[in-house]
Order: sequence, then C-alpha cells, then structure tokens
Amino acid sequence: VDIPAMLDAISLEPDESYYGFIHDVSGILQARADELNAAAQARSRLYLAAALLVMAAAIIAVLFVSRSIVRPLKQLTDQSMAMAERHLPRAVRTVLDTPVGEDVEVPTLAPIKVRTRDEVADVADTLNVVQSAALELAVDQAMLRRNVADAFVNLARRNQNLISRQLDFITELERNETRTGTLDNLFRLDHLATRMRRNAESLLVLAGVEAS
Repeated sequence: VDIPAMLDAISLEPDESYYGFIHDVSGILQARADELNAAAQARSRLYLAAALLVMAAAIIAVLFVSRSIVRPLKQLTDQSMAMAERHLPRAVRTVLDTPVGEDVEVPTLAPIKVRTRDEVADVADTLNVVQSAALELAVDQAMLRRNVADAFVNLARRNQNLISRQLDFITELERNETRTGTLDNLFRLDHLATRMRRNAESLLVLAGVEAS
C-alpha cells in the first residue's frame, strides 16, 4: 500500500471538516472574550473615575459643612466669653455704682451676632435675651437700692429735724433750770438725744449721703 498516497487522499485542509469548525469557533469565542474583557476594563476604569469623583465631592462637602458649623460656633464662643467676662460685668458694675440721687443710665451692649440661621443663631438669640435680662435685673436692683436709700434719707432727715428741735428745747430748759436734780435729768435727756442724732447721721451714711 502506498501509504503517502493514501494519506494524501484522505487528508483535509485545516479549515475544513469538524476540526476546522472547532478552530473557527474557538477563534470567534476568543475574539468575543477579548472584546468583552476590553469593555469590562473600560467600564471598571469609568466606575473607578466616578468613585474618585464622588469621594472628592464628599470630602469637599464634609469640609464645607464642617467649616460652616465650626465658624459660627467659634464666633458664638468668642462673643459669649467676651460678654460673660468683660462686657456684661462692666455694664452691671456701672449700673450698680451709680451714686444715690443720680439717674440710672442703662449701658448699651452690642448683641451677639452669628452669620447663620440654624440652631447656633437660636443660641445667640437666647444669650442676647439673657444679657438683656441681666441688665434689667441690675437696673431694678439699682432702683430698689435708690428707693430704699431715699426712704432712709427721708426718715433720717425727719429724725434730725425732730431731734434738733428737741435739743433746742432741752437747752432752753437747762438754761432756765436751777435745780440740780432736774438739771441732771435734762443733761441725761440731752445725751440721749445726741446719741439719737448720731444714729440718724449713721442712717444717712448708710443711705450714701454725707451727714450735714
């Protein structure tokens, strides 16, 4: 048997028959797989870029929100500390140190302001209300002290007038009296009246008025 001639007679081309079909299908599948792989890589790069953009936007949003919250809080803290430590105590002392007889002038305090419209602004409004209430309380206390001082002054002046008239009358009695026992009693009355006059002068001092 001519083996080479027989093999040539039964041999087929590589792209023919079942083996050629398998080869072609394998190439088509490989090409399709490469195409799908390239598309998947492109989508993954797109998703990665989108994720980076979203993360960057989130970081920017967080920074913006935190800054919008921290800045008003810092302003509120600084202004409230200045109010509590300097402005309000100074204004209250000014009101309470008003001399008796002078009109009480209510100092003007700058309100606490923050550039926001959220809960921080509500806290600032509450602190302004507290500041106004403290000033009103100081003014009321000063007016009460002034009224009490006026009452003390009025009472002391009336006592002084009565005691002065009493001392004048006792002095007249002493001048016209010759009996020793009666003079001793008049001197004792004079001494008691003098002590009463000193009490009236002390009452004037308590009221903040210099005794005449």
